[in-house]
Amino acid sequence: MGTIRGQGLLLRVNPRDHPRAQIPHVHAWIGSGEVVIELMPDRSVRLSEQHPLPVRGDVKRSDVKKALVEAARCYDVLMAEYERQL
Repeated sequence: MGTIRGQGLLLRVNPRDHPRAQIPHVHAWIGSGEVVIELMPDRSVRLSEQHPLPVRGDVKRSDVKKALVEAARCYDVLMAEYERQL
């Protein structure tokens, strides 16, 4: 499992945690919660539409935005780590 730290959060890549996932995703741990983010083919990011609860725990709206911004900033590194682990 690959991990990237930045902007007060932890981004974790683990492509084997959901074998049926069609879109690569990362888990952003921030404070006492988690945000599941999908890495789209057009190099954009979004909250997961594959997970029933893409935001779990005590996560403020501003923290969700921070997680999305950081995932977009680290897109290339996250995708490289995702592909490395396949």
